[in-house]
Amino acid sequence: MKALIKKVVLMAVMVTGLVGKANESDFNVKATELNSKLIQFTLNNYDGAIEVQVKDMLNVILHSENFQGTYYSKKFDLNTLPLGTYRFEVTGETKVKYLTFEVTEESVEFKSDINTVIYKPVTLTKDKNVTITKLALNNEPLKIEVYDDKSELLHTETLKGGIDLKRILSFVEVPNGDYKIYLTTNGKTFIENIKI
Repeated sequence: MKALIKKVVLMAVMVTGLVGKANESDFNVKATELNSKLIQFTLNNYDGAIEVQVKDMLNVILHSENFQGTYYSKKFDLNTLPLGTYRFEVTGETKVKYLTFEVTEESVEFKSDINTVIYKPVTLTKDKNVTITKLALNNEPLKIEVYDDKSELLHTETLKGGIDLKRILSFVEVPNGDYKIYLTTNGKTFIENIKI
């Protein structure tokens, strides 16, 4: 058990170090208006495979594409969008970045005060234990729900109070099989499939 705790602590230190480095280089996103409602969207990516989406404020996906590489650049013609508020959502392996913009009659205005980054929960499975960690820089809670292969809820809890959220779930007393862990934070749910 001490060896497992040492590994979990080591993993937390490594994740913290990676997050510190990630702040320097991950998701350098830039959106430039080329002319009326024509946007050049670029990003430097050091967060693995990413998904780039354009969504309205009701979370309806208007555009979605996957990308793997370090430099992404694409022109978006936003002339067909109705007036309103939208966002680019860039989802990587460790975080999600939102870039909010307003479509007006004449142009597109980016809202720098509404741009946010959330860190995704991280899971590690070792033997019959699952360690869940989450960097919560804004003290956002993390809801955990565990379901078996029959979609029966086995466990639910909400972690809150601090920037380093973590929980070790023991699966010692449940039969071997497939489980789903739903991790909800900042209005977004991440699903982890676990085999015990």
